[in-house]
Amino acid sequence: MGSGAAATIARASHDGYKHMDGRPVHVRSITARSGQIDVVDEVRGGAGQPVRARILLAPQVAVEVVERSEDGSFVARLGMPTHDPRGRVVRVTIRSSVPIRAEGASYSPDFGVAIDTSRLVLELGLAPCTVTWHARISIDDTVLTTGI
Repeated sequence: MGSGAAATIARASHDGYKHMDGRPVHVRSITARSGQIDVVDEVRGGAGQPVRARILLAPQVAVEVVERSEDGSFVARLGMPTHDPRGRVVRVTIRSSVPIRAEGASYSPDFGVAIDTSRLVLELGLAPCTVTWHARISIDDTVLTTGI
């Protein structure tokens, strides 16, 4: 992990799919700067398998909208209430060149405990592939809407 005046960078990989044809390896690089996170998901190797990135959301996070924007990019908007007495909401807008969808999921904070939540799924393409996606973070006074 590196850090500079403008950004913090982290990179990690795993070979949990090495049993598959082409022995794919997933590499994720994250660059964080004030109010924005840029993520590069790369699958090295592989043999044309479909690749998906799944982002598990905390149960308090509401998926407000998933849509295709006018510029052709895919956008997911998320909201989470703060504990601020003014009722402010943390907003996260995720933008990608590949399709994004929301689906139901489970969060397991402890052994034998499952809590309903949501996750985002980004369809990254066929292995090998590389996709960059962006998350912009803001806080506003809007009331949180619910559901997916």
